[in-house]
Amino acid sequence: MPERKIRIYCVTPYARNVEGALSLLRIKDTPIASSFVWDDENPDYVLATSCVYDSPSWASLFLKYAYRRNPETGKFPITIFYAGEAVSPDFNIFDYSLSWDWHLSFRDRAARLRSFLWAGLRDNPINSVGEAKSLLQGKPGFCNFLYSNGNANPARDNLFRAVSEYRRADSLGPYANNVGALITGGGGGLV
Repeated sequence: MPERKIRIYCVTPYARNVEGALSLLRIKDTPIASSFVWDDENPDYVLATSCVYDSPSWASLFLKYAYRRNPETGKFPITIFYAGEAVSPDFNIFDYSLSWDWHLSFRDRAARLRSFLWAGLRDNPINSVGEAKSLLQGKPGFCNFLYSNGNANPARDNLFRAVSEYRRADSLGPYANNVGALITGGGGGLV
C-alpha cells in the first residue's frame, strides 16, 4: 500500500514551499519529512504564523485556505498556529497550536515547543538569586532587545522602555537600534 501523503499549505513569509515548511517545523531531516507535499489547492493542513494577526493580506490568505472545503472529501482543512514568539493563538480560528507559551492550556489542542535557545543547556550554573545578581554586576552589559518590526505589538516598545529605565538595554535590530550595529535572528537576514 503506498504511503499516504500529508498535503500542507503554509501562510507565512518564512515557508513558501514544502522544504520551507519542514525547516520551519524543524522536521526537515526526519523520517516523516517525505510524507509531506505542498498543496495550494486543497491542503489537509493549513499552518499559519502570527503574520495573520499583523497583516490584512496574510489574514485574507489564511481565511481563503482555512474555509475552503475540499471537493473530494467535503472537509475543511485542519488549521495549525505556529508561533516562534510569545504570541497566543486564537482558538476560534485555529484547531491546534504549536507555541512557546508556558501557560497555554487547551487540552490536546495546544503543544508547547521546546525553546531551541536552551536546547544545549544541560546544567544551570546559577543556583540562587544572590548568585544571579553577583554575576550580573560583573557583566558590562545588562540585556539586549532584538527585533526589526516597528509595527509589532506596542507591548514590546513598552517593555523595552521599562527595562531601559531600570538599566540600559542594548537594541541590536533595525528597530529602536541604539548600538550602531545591525544584528538579527529569525528570518530578518541581517548579520
